[in-house]
Amino acid sequence: MHTTHQTLIKKTNRQYTGMLPVVLLAIAILASTPMAAQQAFATLEHAGALSAFYGSSALQQALAAAEDGDAITLSSGYFDMGGQTIGKAVSIRGNGAEDDATAGTEKTNLTGSFSINVPSSSPHRLSLIGVTAESASLRSDNVRIEKSIITSLTLTGSVSNSHIINCKMTTLSIGSTCTQNNFLGCIVGNDLGYGMSCNQSVANTFMNCYIVVAPNALSSNHYYNCILYYTNWTYNSDAPALVDAQNVYNCIGIAYTRGGYARFFSDNAQSHHLYNATNKNDIFETGYQLKSYVVSNYVSYDGTQIGIYGGQFPYTMSVRRPGMGRVTVSHETNTSGMLEVQVESVQD
Repeated sequence: MHTTHQTLIKKTNRQYTGMLPVVLLAIAILASTPMAAQQAFATLEHAGALSAFYGSSALQQALAAAEDGDAITLSSGYFDMGGQTIGKAVSIRGNGAEDDATAGTEKTNLTGSFSINVPSSSPHRLSLIGVTAESASLRSDNVRIEKSIITSLTLTGSVSNSHIINCKMTTLSIGSTCTQNNFLGCIVGNDLGYGMSCNQSVANTFMNCYIVVAPNALSSNHYYNCILYYTNWTYNSDAPALVDAQNVYNCIGIAYTRGGYARFFSDNAQSHHLYNATNKNDIFETGYQLKSYVVSNYVSYDGTQIGIYGGQFPYTMSVRRPGMGRVTVSHETNTSGMLEVQVESVQD
């Protein structure tokens, strides 16, 4: 069923405010329309009122106007972060970290580096979902980043109790005093050898992740149901195998050296259900999906499966969106200075 909703909003200099229901305007922003494709668009919901900002600086403008607990929604397009520090505990929701041909949507891009540094006194938490970013530095506790692609993510200072869920990172660096952070269903690194460095950080937890890492760089973190991949062409024999595997459980290790396949885990690690695979083709179907015999024979920690498609948060980059059809925004204001907005919602 298709239903058309019509409303009027007031046009000011660079900002639109009005009585359009939040859910409908959020739908309009996320739609793949020529308007959304041509210009980045952000809305800020504060105390029941909605403001809208346009252009590459739209996110910065929304953040400047926001207060703790507010919600910011981003369209597809490019938002310049330019060294911005996000210091407010707001919810930032993008249009997705990847283009979605099926849904007909394009991704939200955050360009330039930025940092997250919310005062610990805030009663709210910062959340970031559905964006692609170049470089981010996490400096505050209790942050949630979800369904995002971040080329370089750094945890620094004494960050704790943050959750990184269904994210893809080329490089991940964790400072030595960062503890009790959780990485769930994430991909870290690529086959060029980039990946994770931990600087002897302790007591962070990785569950159902795929990580490119040197075995001797796993530090004192805890690993459950992970696939750990190591490549180093300076070695001719086994990789520096784990001797103390007390913090690694139900994981698959894959190691390549100049001499070919090597062991990732030492023999005495088998009591923790740690498996050495000969190569990635032996365990993966396509992408990071495990072959059926691996799912059946390699015992997981929680009864789901090892790797990114098991656990409490199976890997996906899909961002939940309301169902909708066309969005039409008038180009000119009427005699009262109002813009007409029509939103066609779609119900299954």
